[in-house]
Amino acid sequence: MPAQEAGVKAARALPYQPNGTSSLDQGNGIVWITMSNAGSQAIHHSIHANNYRIDGPWQYDVPAGGSVKDYFHAQLYGGGKYDLSLYGPNGFLRRFVGDMNSAGSKAEVVSSYDFSNPGAARIVLTMTNTGSSPMTFTVRTNAYRSDGPWTYTVPAGGTVSDYWNVQLYTHGWYDLTATVSADTAFLRRFVGHVETGQDSVTG
Repeated sequence: MPAQEAGVKAARALPYQPNGTSSLDQGNGIVWITMSNAGSQAIHHSIHANNYRIDGPWQYDVPAGGSVKDYFHAQLYGGGKYDLSLYGPNGFLRRFVGDMNSAGSKAEVVSSYDFSNPGAARIVLTMTNTGSSPMTFTVRTNAYRSDGPWTYTVPAGGTVSDYWNVQLYTHGWYDLTATVSADTAFLRRFVGHVETGQDSVTG
């Protein structure tokens, strides 16, 4: 068989910037997933259940500069457990795993983008602890980098944020997973590409 050509391939700038975050409504036993698009063109998302239910997937169109929100009954289908993946264009992925009846229900990690420093766009992860005791978060890289992991102690009722310079070091690509020491069921994964309006390379 022919060998794969070495190196990377140039990629045009894309007119969309997807993001996805989760939040828990324990009183109603549901997981909310919010899909947003900071780009100038609409994008398509799909949400797939990895465990605990066999229906879906669910399809969504997110307008330019807009957002779409939907909920999933974790208590009804998984006894509080959930495992959902959100897919979008250009390798975009968010995975939300946990148990709303365990310690990880007091933890959350959400992603955002920081374009305040020209030439050094970042992905930002914000870790929140709504519990009554400190919680240790760990962020690991799955691809594109070889450093880490990074560990953060978030006080009760507190929030800690950190950023990764994806434009400077990984051509805008990222693949990060966040966990908490208090609950092995909790996981958030963040995969994708930060669009800067400039041409880049394939992942």
